[in-house]
Amino acid sequence: MLKITGLKLPLGFREGDLKRAAAKQLRLPESAIGQVRLCKKSVDARKKDNVHFVCAVEAAIQGDENRLLSRRRDNAVQKAEPYRYQPPQAGKLPQRPVVVGFGPAGMFAALLLAHPELKANIAGISLMGGGLAHGNWTPAAEFNILADPEAADVVFMKADLSSVPTSVKIARSADIISKENIIFALAVKLLVMVLGLAGIASMWLAVFADTGVAMLCVLNSVRMLYRKFD
Repeated sequence: MLKITGLKLPLGFREGDLKRAAAKQLRLPESAIGQVRLCKKSVDARKKDNVHFVCAVEAAIQGDENRLLSRRRDNAVQKAEPYRYQPPQAGKLPQRPVVVGFGPAGMFAALLLAHPELKANIAGISLMGGGLAHGNWTPAAEFNILADPEAADVVFMKADLSSVPTSVKIARSADIISKENIIFALAVKLLVMVLGLAGIASMWLAVFADTGVAMLCVLNSVRMLYRKFD
């Protein structure tokens, strides 16, 4: 069994395309390729007009594998070795860590699926991703943000990690203003409702409790546009 890496395949490829790509990489007829198993599949989205999969497969061939490997001068074809992951032994930590994942968050999710007991030792997770225009073109880029920017809570337009603390300040300020608006709106409406039941509130007061309060909440929110967070 041989392991073949770096096979470029279109997004809609089928199982037969794997065998043809493996035969082309090995410079063998397709009839000489037996069973082919997909080991790894990743997306190369560095060029918007050429998005494709890069795959690694394990293939059984007819003939002498060692003789075939002796003719290869690259590392794209190697003997397939069984992979066994040995998790490192972690001691007791002085405090619970916060994991910031730069790259495919799915690998971390897979780790938690394989070892759910690790979740109790993690205080929080901040997942960095983005590639809004050009796919994987920054150290923190992921294809899912390229394909669906709305999948992210925050989209940074530049690869500058100093924007992270600024975004946290903006989020906290927005949270405070949102709570102010909700409390103010509910308090005014409740007051006008009580006055209306007592027969004191006029129609204009009811209009103020509706449209007027909404305008005041908007003006309160506009304050964020003039606040400096750097």
